[in-house]
Amino acid sequence: MSVFISSFAAMGAFAPEANPALQGRNLYIDDKITMNKNIIRIIGKAATVAAASMRVRMNRPIIAPRSDMSYTENMLYMMDAMSEGEGYRPNKTLAKALDVLFILHADVSGGEVFTYLDGDDGANMGNSMR
Repeated sequence: MSVFISSFAAMGAFAPEANPALQGRNLYIDDKITMNKNIIRIIGKAATVAAASMRVRMNRPIIAPRSDMSYTENMLYMMDAMSEGEGYRPNKTLAKALDVLFILHADVSGGEVFTYLDGDDGANMGNSMR
């Protein structure tokens, strides 16, 4: 988890227009477009960072995401593929179940609440991940 969180904190340097320390304390209050763009960036990169940190920890090579799979299928592919390479396809039932789990988790726990709270306090969204 520490690698995951540190990766997002470091990625904040690649989006200076979304950094309240550089753009002003009220960035996410005044500019909802920048806030939404940054939320999409974080969600889009989460599966890749999670899979890469898992594979590094297991001493396996990092696998790049594919554009022909859904978000969850891609995450499972990047985590599970071994020597099968391009021929590997994650189990569709498992991918669908994980999709539902992600939706339920976001709906029930309000996963974005921490980002909004810290974002309202003027923190960098990448550093607000928990």
